[in-house]
Amino acid sequence: MLSKEQILPEYKRKTPKIYAYSDTSFPGQIKVGYTERDDVMERIREQYKTDLYMKKVVDDLIAQADMTIKQNLRTFKYDDNTRTLNTARQLESWMQLVGFAYQVTGEEKYAEYALAQLNELANF
Repeated sequence: MLSKEQILPEYKRKTPKIYAYSDTSFPGQIKVGYTERDDVMERIREQYKTDLYMKKVVDDLIAQADMTIKQNLRTFKYDDNTRTLNTARQLESWMQLVGFAYQVTGEEKYAEYALAQLNELANF
């Protein structure tokens, strides 16, 4: 008689990662990417080397991150004597840009800016 392990070998659960991108082979169309890798950034870095559109998108985001790290550090300010929402949204955008740039390039300047910005916010 076969054992349970022989009938049902151990199944390694995979968590798919889905992301959208453009492929120069299909101009004007958005494709959906799927990877079982734990690190989607690894796949983006690969596409950066082979897909001209992906390279353009990533280069544009890195350029925006470079402009961001030249900005003065911000602290929260009250937009209307009550809320800090606009500042929070701006900082969220900046942190996403520098975080993405760091993940793609590995350049410490992005991580250093993010840390400095978080320290500035801690003083609010």
